[in-house]
Amino acid sequence: MSNPSVAPSPIRYGLARHRPPGQWAPIARSEPLVGTLYRVDEVAAFTAAVRRAEKLGLRYGLRLEHIPAGFERDDTVAVFGEAETQHLFGSKSRREWRIGTLSRDMASEVIESYVSKDIAVAAELMSIVETQDGMPLISVTILGPARPVPLPIQRPALSLVQ
Repeated sequence: MSNPSVAPSPIRYGLARHRPPGQWAPIARSEPLVGTLYRVDEVAAFTAAVRRAEKLGLRYGLRLEHIPAGFERDDTVAVFGEAETQHLFGSKSRREWRIGTLSRDMASEVIESYVSKDIAVAAELMSIVETQDGMPLISVTILGPARPVPLPIQRPALSLVQ
């Protein structure tokens, strides 16, 4: 017999960690997207596509796009969800939806530290959690170029001249 006062466990998916091509390293901890409530239809289409892609073994992920101030109120970083779809006779295509933005603090940091210096950034979908209110919580991690291994410190040669 189940206890009606205990909330059901949230449903989690989108855990396959499809990173964009290249060498990437996390530059910030995972955080939820904002602005998803303004894009309910796009979020629903993307999350459904992620579930289908997981069942069929297809790729899905995220893409970031800097949107300068003026077009929207402030500089922001838009987040687009992408997912492969498979057609009736096996051909594949890719669909894309604008599903939200990074938080103001995260967008500001990404723009100032990376985008303004022409350093590429990417995003990795960490998870999608179905919340009790029906709106999925989409968590992302921001990725930057993997750092090269530091070279050993070069010490100056000893000089015997005084």
